[in-house]
Amino acid sequence: MHHGHLIPAVDAALQLAAHGALASIVVTPSYTARLRPVVESSGLPVRLVELPLDLAGTDDVDQIPLDQEAAYLLAASRLLAPLERHLRTHAPPATCVVSDICHPWTSGLAASLGVPRLSFLGMSAYCLLCLQTEHHAAAIRNAYGAIDPYWHLIPEEPVEVKMPTAAPGFLRLPACKD
Repeated sequence: MHHGHLIPAVDAALQLAAHGALASIVVTPSYTARLRPVVESSGLPVRLVELPLDLAGTDDVDQIPLDQEAAYLLAASRLLAPLERHLRTHAPPATCVVSDICHPWTSGLAASLGVPRLSFLGMSAYCLLCLQTEHHAAAIRNAYGAIDPYWHLIPEEPVEVKMPTAAPGFLRLPACKD
């Protein structure tokens, strides 16, 4: 799990633990070393479940080349059997599986354990707003042509938001005129 996904997942585990749940975070050995101080200093019932994952000579997902993302997701799905063994042999039994949206294979794990699965999307509300706005902007562009300026589509936003058209990944937005 990339750092950008891991931080909100750890925050969610700590919140669940703060409300009485025993939370387990499944991580590779390199992430265990990074997370142990945070988890231990919280004093909350959070376990780190360390499972090895070797891809491109590393278990640090942040070091895996971008062109091997698909290979990483396939390798991660192979953690199903070892994770299920761990959950079946360590008390207390799991009552729910909360997994990153990037790991759909965990729905099979939850079904096998007879517990619900919650899909976790650690994206910020603002990022989700941008995605939703872009969806609406695309529909408006398709129906009526160009829109100007883009930021008018964000309701009640107190500041003008401009994002470059060369934004990384899924946040590629239309150009804004000055």
